[in-house]
Amino acid sequence: MSKTTLEQWRMLSALIKHGGFAQAAEAVYKSQSTVHHAVHKLEDMLGVKLIEVKGRKAFLTETGSVLLKRAHYLLDESAKLEDMATTLKSGLETHLRMAVDEAFPYQRLFCALDHVSQTYSQVQIELYETVLSGADELLAEGQVNISISPYRLSNGISEEILTTSFIAVAHPDHPLFDGDDPIGFEALKSHRQIVVRDSASSIAKDEGWLGSDHRWTVSNMKTSIDMVSRGLGYAWLPESSIEDCINNDQMKALHLKVGGVRSVSFYLNVTDWGNLGVAAHLLCEQILAIEKSQSDL
Repeated sequence: MSKTTLEQWRMLSALIKHGGFAQAAEAVYKSQSTVHHAVHKLEDMLGVKLIEVKGRKAFLTETGSVLLKRAHYLLDESAKLEDMATTLKSGLETHLRMAVDEAFPYQRLFCALDHVSQTYSQVQIELYETVLSGADELLAEGQVNISISPYRLSNGISEEILTTSFIAVAHPDHPLFDGDDPIGFEALKSHRQIVVRDSASSIAKDEGWLGSDHRWTVSNMKTSIDMVSRGLGYAWLPESSIEDCINNDQMKALHLKVGGVRSVSFYLNVTDWGNLGVAAHLLCEQILAIEKSQSDL
């Protein structure tokens, strides 16, 4: 069992910070004799000299400096523990977990996440990046509080937040650009298609046209974008994720007869609003507010 108390270390810290017993007593709202007793009791219990008094000012000894530095860590942790207790009492959660589809425009999410962290700095945020139904699988399993998904929930609450475009693209030197006529699906079949695998393990879905005789299936959007930009195949990719590639002539939109552009809606999904914590509610409000402001422009 510890011989010393946090209160004793707090008084020693105040003594060194303010330079004297009278000033320290005023800072910690104790009598001067109480501070004096606490510091000397600390020295007696540890069997070491912690301070030296020169004139009216107190200074740490070399040993006292080493020990107080470690004590400051304990004092900080104690303060954090008390803050966490206050947080839990107010209904604020300690962790906020969110699953987001990789095709969602992340820049629209960052401001909302930053606002929550600025407001509730003690809340730890965990972001899970998923594909297709992966976000909703994590939500259904209770691993996350919120999901952003291209699917509405069949049992829960879904708020549509934006619609984005998926564009059929390939590298400008790809053979699909050799002709001038619009490209049909029959022509696409003979070329390699890059497909992103659904990250869900139990409710995985296939989306879009998957008619190519040659397919490479990958696990994340970034790999698909990299492959297409290197001329390894074609794919339907989210416009917001490939703007730089198109501007840098690493990709070019395919001129298809039909289906060159697909519109995909994304939904903010929650199984039960009543079970969300304070930070989660704020995050949802911020996401919906950002999307509303975008639509009003």
